[in-house]
Amino acid sequence: MSKLPLFFNALSFSFLVVIGVMGYLIPRENAFWLLTAFAISFGLFWILFRLASSGSYPLWYFFAIAFLARLVLLFAWPSLSEDFARFLWDGFLVLKGVSPYKYTPSEVMAHGTLGADKFLVDLFPRLNSPDYFSVYPPLNQVVFSLAVFTGTYDLFYSLVSLRILLLVAEIATLLLIWKLLLVNGLPPVNSLLYALNPLVIIEVSGNLHFEGMMLLCILGVLACVNKNAFLGGAWFAAAVSVKLTPLILLPNFLIRNYYRHEQVFAFTVAFVVILFVCNLAVFPYLENFLASVHLYYGKFEFNASLYYIVRNVSMIWMDYNPIQYIAPFLSMIAAAVILFFSFRFHNRLDIFYLSVFIYIVYLTFQAVVHPWYILVPLGLSVFTKIRAMQVWSFMISLSYLNYRSTPVSESSWILILQYLIVFTFLARDWQNLNRAQTIQ
Repeated sequence: MSKLPLFFNALSFSFLVVIGVMGYLIPRENAFWLLTAFAISFGLFWILFRLASSGSYPLWYFFAIAFLARLVLLFAWPSLSEDFARFLWDGFLVLKGVSPYKYTPSEVMAHGTLGADKFLVDLFPRLNSPDYFSVYPPLNQVVFSLAVFTGTYDLFYSLVSLRILLLVAEIATLLLIWKLLLVNGLPPVNSLLYALNPLVIIEVSGNLHFEGMMLLCILGVLACVNKNAFLGGAWFAAAVSVKLTPLILLPNFLIRNYYRHEQVFAFTVAFVVILFVCNLAVFPYLENFLASVHLYYGKFEFNASLYYIVRNVSMIWMDYNPIQYIAPFLSMIAAAVILFFSFRFHNRLDIFYLSVFIYIVYLTFQAVVHPWYILVPLGLSVFTKIRAMQVWSFMISLSYLNYRSTPVSESSWILILQYLIVFTFLARDWQNLNRAQTIQ
């Protein structure tokens, strides 16, 4: 027993070191070492979670580790994604009074005075889509511009400021997860499945993706269920103003309160009004915004599952990649399946379970599934017994192996291995759900 504290300290320190190594030392192209670090960090994460579940130490010890793991990355340059460059680019334009929906980065660089600014000159080579208008909703733009402003228009300081803002959102998310677990009679230790998950730490605090903030807004909606519909609608409008994908949950939220007309009315009014106000900046350039969204859904493909099957079968009869037809078609099919799930299971499945399954359906039909895309269903899954999301959070790290060559080349065996394991666990979770008579 006397050795337990030493073991715990060594375990915690090792976890922080591995997170730091991934954040500071391993570039995306060094796929072998990156995957090795992910494997070690997930192993340590699972040991820490089992230790917390045993009650050997107070939970706040583990939350301290989760906080320190995020803090370790405070000064790291994102090495696994270039998205942060566009975040800061957009924020700079907003502060200069230029809409990020009006000009593409390439057009800005061709503009004499603005394009010559050192901040933009340093950022431009880091952009991965310089010929597209911004696809980030205005609430994101507020955070981007706040980061650049508090960072005194310095690239590195702005990066740190953005990370601090996301860290504050992560703390709020963890507090809300804790509260919702208690309200729903679930063990608070489940919050560590999100707090200590290495993918969450790396993608939100390391690579600065906003899925963590989007999860915070969705949890805000769930906290208001059957309590304050107007506030729930406001939270949902905020979620959609961070990223459009939470719209897939709208049927679930509305149908669940179908017979409570005043609740539906309050939710809808708040959602529409606040969404309209939050997105006023888009309307003058709506055509540009939608054009970039359309390009995204009709041009890019990465780490997909069902999409690749349909594409490869289609190419038996076609001599070109029919992505511009298949991606929108599969999105429509996904919408139909989501509507079916929302109507069919709203009385049979807990709202958390149904929300997770809706996200899984959405991701299954998508042409692009980056690792950070699964963070919202991963966060929601801590309120359920769906453990496939934890498995996926590790297996999706295999997608970084595709960056070992330039240009990016995807391996079929990586895709098959990832999705075979993930869907096997999903099938097991669904079977267990039926066996436990959660579906009646």
